[in-house]
Amino acid sequence: MKNLILILLLTPIFIMSQNKQEEKQAKIAAIKWLKKIDNGNYLESWDSADKYFQNQIQRERWSAALNASRLPLGKLTSKRTLSSSDYKSELAGAPDGNYYVFTYNISYEKKNIAQETLTLIQTYQGEWKVVGFLIK
Repeated sequence: MKNLILILLLTPIFIMSQNKQEEKQAKIAAIKWLKKIDNGNYLESWDSADKYFQNQIQRERWSAALNASRLPLGKLTSKRTLSSSDYKSELAGAPDGNYYVFTYNISYEKKNIAQETLTLIQTYQGEWKVVGFLIK
């Protein structure tokens, strides 16, 4: 009985620890992907995104879209700061899975206040890959 109580008490701690580790891995993957965008490596960002993302937009159209929307904003003038982190198992219009949606506050040369929203999915291999990106 004592062992059962101990297991019941420790299970939430273990789950929270696992969730924090997964969130940390997802944040690392998000920043790594965003660095590709920051450095103008738009095609490389498409290549490293999840297949779901790649099926939504062709490689060349992705590059053209970022050239038209991200490039005019100029270089970063502030460090990205995480404003929200949300775990989701369902997203509208997307297959069920393990998702993190991160929103970052950022400033660019030509846009002082902006937000970047990045959505990542955990693949079957346990990697976190981008399935969505938006700048407001």
